[in-house]
This record gives sequence, C-alpha cells and structure tokens, in this order.
Amino acid sequence: MGQSHPNDNRRQVRGGIYIQLQQTAFVSNQVIQGLLNINLEEPFQGHILQITLNGVEETRFTYAVRSGKHTSTRHAIGQNNFLNFSIPIYDFSQGSNDPAFIIQPCQLVIPFQLVVADKLPSSMRYFYTEANQCSIKYNLIASIIPTEANVKPVQGIQEIFIGQQIPTIDLPNTTTSTQSPEVCCCCKSGQIKYNITTNSRSYSPNEIISMKIDIDFNQFNKNIKCLNIKLIGLLSMKASNTQREKHVVIYEQPMSVKVEKSQIKQEVQIQIPGDVTLSSQGQMIQVQYGLQLTSVIDTCCCVSDSQPHEIKLYINPQSNQIFGYNGIPQQLQVQAPQSWNPIQLQPTQFNQQQSAYIQQQQNQFFAREQQYQIQLNNQQNNLQIQSQQPINYVPEQMGPQVYPSNMQMATLNQNFL
Repeated sequence: MGQSHPNDNRRQVRGGIYIQLQQTAFVSNQVIQGLLNINLEEPFQGHILQITLNGVEETRFTYAVRSGKHTSTRHAIGQNNFLNFSIPIYDFSQGSNDPAFIIQPCQLVIPFQLVVADKLPSSMRYFYTEANQCSIKYNLIASIIPTEANVKPVQGIQEIFIGQQIPTIDLPNTTTSTQSPEVCCCCKSGQIKYNITTNSRSYSPNEIISMKIDIDFNQFNKNIKCLNIKLIGLLSMKASNTQREKHVVIYEQPMSVKVEKSQIKQEVQIQIPGDVTLSSQGQMIQVQYGLQLTSVIDTCCCVSDSQPHEIKLYINPQSNQIFGYNGIPQQLQVQAPQSWNPIQLQPTQFNQQQSAYIQQQQNQFFAREQQYQIQLNNQQNNLQIQSQQPINYVPEQMGPQVYPSNMQMATLNQNFL
C-alpha cells in the first residue's frame, strides 16, 4: 500500500546503512537495541547520524452510495503518518557543528537503543481485496543527514512489529446487566439478569478465557432454549477523503450452552488462537474485541429489543517475549562487503547546546524532504491527469511522509554493499 517515487533524481552517494537487530517484535516500554553497520564508499557532506521510528496507518475500503434507483461504489482512501520520532546517535564532526563537514569513506559499527512508547497502537494488517485493506506499520530508519542540496541521505530501513500493552486495571472482572426482550414487538415477557465474571479483561494469543456464568431467568416468563456466547473481533476503518467508516468482523468464535433450568450457574472456557490480530487503538484504525452473551428464546414469534450482554476485552501481546504472531517482519539479510573490516564506535553523548543545534538540522532536513516529496507528488499527479489515469496517491494527514515505502527497504539496505 506504500507509494514510492521512482523519479527521485537526487544524487545517491555510494554506501548504505544496515540495521542489525536481535529481534523484530517489541512491546510497549521495551528497549529496541541494535547495531548500525555503516559502509560509506565515497565522501559525504553531513555529520549527524540519527535513528527514526516511523509509524503509518493506511486504509482503503469501498462503500455504496444510492441515488434514486441507482447504486454506485465509492472508494475511500486514508493515510496518517502519526509517528516520526528521531534521536541523534553520532556526530561525525565531534561537536564542531560545521555544515560543510565531509565524512570520508569508512566502515563503522555503532550501537543504538530506543524505547517503545506505551501508547503506540499495535501493528496490524488486514487484506480482503486491493480495494479493501488496511495496515499499521512501523519502520526503523537510520540516516546520515546531508547538508548538501540535491543529495539523498545515506539510509537503511528495517520494518518492525510493535504490540501495545493496553492497560485494563480499571476494568472490573465482574459485569452485570438486566435485559428485557419483547416478544411480538409489544409483549413484555419480563427480565433476564446477567452476572458474568471473567478471569481477566486482558488476554494474550493462545490463552484461555474462563467465565463464571450466573444468569437468572426467574423473572422471565418465556422458555429459554440456549445461551449463545461469541468472542468477536471488530475492525473499524476511517478515511481521509470521506466521513464514512467501515466496520468488518475479522474474528468470530461462537459456542452454545444448553439451558434446562430457570438459572444458569456454570463455568465455560474459550481458547484464543495464536495468530489472532492484537487489539489496536490507532487514529484511523481500531481493532476491538468483546464477548457477547445472548439468551435464545424458545418461540416462533419475532423477538425485539433482545440486546446481548457485552464484555469488552483486549488481546495484548505477551510481555517481554517474542510472540509467535504471523505478521512479524523478518530481519533483512544483507551480505557484508568482502572488504568489511569496520571500526566500532560508541554513540555520542550530546550536551544541551549540541542537541538544540541537531534539532535545528533535523527540522531543516525534514522540511527539505517534505518540499521535495510535494514536488514529486505534483509531478506524478500532473502526469496522471494528462494521461487521464486515476490518482492513487493520497498525501498523509498528520505530517510529511519523509521516507520511502517498504518496497524500497531491500534496495536501500543493498546499498550497504
């Protein structure tokens, strides 16, 4: 779903950065540790090495619009670059802050670390068709910022998976409700009282949901055939070009409990699969889970206002453990150059004055990148308008898309060679 610009004609210095990680899946508040393997084959004007954690939400979905007797299909597209967090790692100029500083060809290994914020939404991907899909993706991007115009940064990119630990400490394990189903739309048949206790409100893949069910039918004057229980996962998508939203059931696990008395007191269990999508709380994408308990009335008449008893749950990753989610990206494998003999350096300890200067350099770099991306987008859109082709690129709503798409990862890291 990422968009790249093949017409980027800025000069590319020979070399690249390979981001080496021990793992590619992380949870809230976990420290990302890795090595930046730098192979620079020609002089490069610049002196700041930085690591950036970039997060993007992308959505595509269709919806129907009715006009008189005719119904048409519309396409919704959304993109939200919600995270662009950068920290400086190394200053090649050793604090001189010289914008004309030239880095000579070198081979280096520099360690880095970055803490995952606790409110970043979980990575996810949903795909039904090309026109109905969405994703939340994170990329680690290592860059040496150029101070020379019309030169690309020396970069390396690695996609990672982030799982958010959504807190549930304020959610009680016991929930109650009173439902009053109406038979034949007008006949009140009494009340059904639910008292459900779960062993938690937060679960991880492969865990078991245990419920103690206490449901009282004594004040309901119709027979209850059975109790239906569902674990449901609901995906909600928003877009940038419409106020419409799309809701998709991405997971449903039903079970039924037979009712033989006027009260149920029973414990039931539901197994959560290992490959289930984690709960996610993005700005454009939401993945939510819940239990629904519905009493099925033994009648041939229609039943209205039969609301289920609902319990909101969260599917969180396992803490400090590499979980077996099938969407975890692989560590990109790049063969080192035959002459690879790097010098290992330690990250620079920046003082307040240096940090302020570097922040200024980063802002200027991001502004240049944003302006360049806008020019490329305008060129692409003009070409598409001239050829009467639909415009597929939609600019993000929450800040500039500074970096190339995932499709370019392998190419960027191959520059390391």
